[in-house]
Amino acid sequence: MDVNELLEQARTAHQGGQLPRAEALYRQVIQAEPAHPVACYLLGVACHGLAKMEDAERALREAVRLRPTHPEACNHLGVVCLLLGKFEEAVARFQQVLQQQPDFADARKNLARTRESVAVQQCAAALNDQGAALEEQGRFDEAGNLYQRAYVLQPETALYAKNLGVVLGKLGRFEEALALLRRALALQPEFAEAHLALGAAQHKLGRRVEAFHAYQNAIRIKPELVSAHSNLGDLLVKAGEMDAAIESYRRAIALRPEFAPAHNNLGIVLSELGKLDEAIASFRHALRLKPNFLDAQSNLLKGLNYHPKSTHATLLDEHRHWQTIYGPTAVVGPAPGHDRTPDRPLRVGYVSPDFRIHAVSYFFEPILAHHDRRRVEPICYAEVASGDSMTARLQELAAGWRVTTTLSDTQLTEQIRRDRIDILVDLAGHTSGNRLGVFLRKPAPIQMTYLGYPNTTGLTTIDYLLTDALVDPPGEPTWSTEEPYRLPGVFCCYTPAPDAPDVAAPPEARLGHVTFGSLHKLSKLNESVLDLWCELLRAVPSARLLLFRNNLTGSRRDDLRRHFQRQGIADDRVEMRHAKEGGSHLPVYHSVDISLDVFPWCGHTTACESLWMGVPVITLSGDRHAGRMTASVLHSLGLADWVAHSPADYIAIGQRMASDPAALAQLRGALRDRMRQSPVCDGKTWTAGLEDAYRELWHRWCNR
Repeated sequence: MDVNELLEQARTAHQGGQLPRAEALYRQVIQAEPAHPVACYLLGVACHGLAKMEDAERALREAVRLRPTHPEACNHLGVVCLLLGKFEEAVARFQQVLQQQPDFADARKNLARTRESVAVQQCAAALNDQGAALEEQGRFDEAGNLYQRAYVLQPETALYAKNLGVVLGKLGRFEEALALLRRALALQPEFAEAHLALGAAQHKLGRRVEAFHAYQNAIRIKPELVSAHSNLGDLLVKAGEMDAAIESYRRAIALRPEFAPAHNNLGIVLSELGKLDEAIASFRHALRLKPNFLDAQSNLLKGLNYHPKSTHATLLDEHRHWQTIYGPTAVVGPAPGHDRTPDRPLRVGYVSPDFRIHAVSYFFEPILAHHDRRRVEPICYAEVASGDSMTARLQELAAGWRVTTTLSDTQLTEQIRRDRIDILVDLAGHTSGNRLGVFLRKPAPIQMTYLGYPNTTGLTTIDYLLTDALVDPPGEPTWSTEEPYRLPGVFCCYTPAPDAPDVAAPPEARLGHVTFGSLHKLSKLNESVLDLWCELLRAVPSARLLLFRNNLTGSRRDDLRRHFQRQGIADDRVEMRHAKEGGSHLPVYHSVDISLDVFPWCGHTTACESLWMGVPVITLSGDRHAGRMTASVLHSLGLADWVAHSPADYIAIGQRMASDPAALAQLRGALRDRMRQSPVCDGKTWTAGLEDAYRELWHRWCNR
C-alpha cells in the first residue's frame, strides 16, 4: 500500500474517532516517508487527543520544522506547549501564526486565553519576582531577560512594562525604556511609579522639562512616594534651584527618615551652597543609616576637601575608609602571562565618567590627541550613558572605546584584563560616576590616579598619583596611599574651549576701578575665603567684587550678602550674577580685572579659563595637593609673583596689582599668547613627557 492510501486510511480512522488506529497509521506513513509534514501534523493532533502530550509535541515540532509556514501545526503546537506548562513558547507560537496570518481566529483566541489563564499569570508573576531579586543585586542584564519574559506573557500588565522599562534605563537603553514606560502609563495612567521611572529616564537624557512634569505627576498621584521627591531634588539642583531642591530632599526625609539617599543628596546641595558643616553632617548621617553607602563616603571626602579645618591625617583616614566600606575584594590582577616586553607599545586604559563637555576633558583631550601610537595605544573606558560633541571627539582620538555604564565592577575588570591593559589610569577619584571598585581588583599591572580629583583615592591597589614638584614638593610627608610620581614641569596640559570669546578690554578702563572676580563653585567659598576677600576689599577701597555662578540665587545669595555686610562691605561693592551670556560663562571674564583663587581646594580649571580670557589670578599656595594646582600653572607661565604664601601676601599682591592698571592692561593683552606658548598648552611636548613617565614605570614593573 502506498503512502497516500495509508494517509487516507489514517484520516478516516481519525475522523471516526479511532485515535489509536489513526496514530498507528500515521506512524506507518512517517516511517515510509519521514519528511511528510501533513502526517507529522496529524500524528501530533491524534496524540494530543490520546493525551500523549510529549509525543504530540515531538510530532508537531517536526511538522513545523518541515513546513514553517504551516499555521495549523504551529497553532496546535502552541496549544500543546500550553498544556505542558511551556507558557512562553505557547505565546511565541500563537504570535508566530498571527504574524504569518493575522486573521487566524483560533490563534488569536488561543493567545488571549493563554494570557488570561491563572497559570500564565502565576508564571509571569514568578518571572517578575525573580527579575526584581536580580535587579536588587545589580544584575541588570539577567533581570531584564526575566522582565522581558514576564512582559511577553502579560503585555497588558502595566507593572511588567514598567519594570522592564526601569531596568532598560539602567542598562543605558533609554529610548526603549521610554517606550515601555509610556506603554505602562497608557495601560494605567495613574501609575505613580511609572511616572517616576519615566522622569528618571528623561532626566538621564537631559530632558529636564519632561522629567520635571513626570516627577510632579508621580507626587500628585502618590505624595508619599519618597524617591519622587528625592529625584525631583536632583533635577532642581541641576537647574540651579537650590532652595527648592533642599525642600524636596527634606520632604523625602520627613516621609522616610531612614532613607539614606535623601540624606546624601541633601548633603550634596548643602555642600554646593557652601554649608559645609551641615553637608558633612548629612553625609555622616547617611552612612550611619547605610554603612556600605559608597557614594555617601565619596561625597563626605569631597566635603572634607572643601573644609578649611580638615587635617591631613583626617583626610587620609577617611579616604582609606572607603576601601573598608567596599568590603573584601579578591585582587584578580592582570591576565596570566602578561607580556613584560620592556619597549613595546604600551596599552594604557583611561577610566572616567567625564568623557563629555566637562572640566576633565579640557585637560584630557590634548593627551589623547598627542599620544604617539608607536609608544602608547590609549583605550578609553567611558562611564558615559549619553555622550555629546566632546564624547564624539574623544572617541575618534582613542585607539579603543568601551562604554562601561552597563558593566558591573567584575565585568569591567574582566574586560580590562581581556584588553591586556598595561597601565590603568583613574581620572575621577571620588567624584560622581567613579569606578574605583574596579581598581580594587587591580586588572592591570600598573594603576594610577590623575587629574579628576585632587587627593589620594585611599586605595592600596593604586600604585601612583601623578603630580609635579610644585603641587607635591619632594621631601614633604606623603599623605596619600599612592606613591607620588612627579611629572617634569607642570602637572597638566590644557585645551581651551573652542567657543571661548576673544579677550576684551580691561573693565577698569571703562569703570575707573578694578574689579576682582570669582567664578568658583559656591562650595569653595568658605568663611575663611570670604573673610580674606573682605580684607582685600578693605585694603583696596575703590575695588569691586564680582561673583558668578549659575546657582548663585535664593538663600545662598542672601547669606553671602549678609556676610559682606557684617564685614562692613557695602552692597554696591559686591555684584552677584547667575545668568550666563549666550549659554557660556566665559564672557563674564570681560567684567573682571583680577581673578581671586580659593582655598583649601583651589580653582584649577577656573584659573586656566581665567588666564585664557586674559585675567590674571591671585592664588594662595596651600599645604596640600588640592591647594597648589593653580600655583603650578602660574609658575609655568612665569607668573610666580601672583602666588601668595600667606594671607597677608595674598592681600599685598592684590593691592600691588590693583594699583597699576596700565600693567594689568598690558598683561591682559598678552596673557592668551603667553599661555598658548607655555608648557600648559604645549600638548605635544607635555604628552611626550607623560609617555616617558609611563615607560619608566613600566620598566620598573618589568624588572621586578
